[in-house]
Amino acid sequence: MIHARWAHASALGAPRARPIVALSLMVLYTGAALTVFAPRCYTGAAVSHHKEVFVKSFLFSGYARLPQDVSHQALYSRVGVVVEVDETGVILGATSSLMMDLSRDFFGRLVTGLNVVTERDLIERSIRERYRGHSQGALVSALRKVYEAVDHSPLVAEQSEVAGAAADGGHGV
Repeated sequence: MIHARWAHASALGAPRARPIVALSLMVLYTGAALTVFAPRCYTGAAVSHHKEVFVKSFLFSGYARLPQDVSHQALYSRVGVVVEVDETGVILGATSSLMMDLSRDFFGRLVTGLNVVTERDLIERSIRERYRGHSQGALVSALRKVYEAVDHSPLVAEQSEVAGAAADGGHGV
């Protein structure tokens, strides 16, 4: 769900005669809700707008064998990767079963915002260049399992339909 809120300049503490020029947009993502705060600046009565839009998302997972020299290999023989993507394939959130919080968080930051349909090479390159932990290869392998799941999902079918409609000019020929 997307929440968009706009506030009048006076609601932000500015004098009514001097509207604020808004140069930034604040976006908060928590789970399946995306909150967008954008000040709307003009004089007049204080106005607040609230709009909700439902975002269709998908959850995919993949697993791969951990190397022998990884600290948590004795506890878990595999690493799991889970990604939530929107209907266009953009990763909204990602996590893994890596033991260390920093490793899990770093992995999530590396891939969030990238597209599992169109940016697979960029995702893999980012992990290979920037994730220098021993589980790097296992993460890449687990992501490839995610890609297989994506390829067999309604997400790719919807992408193909959109691409086909764009190719024929939207005439359904």
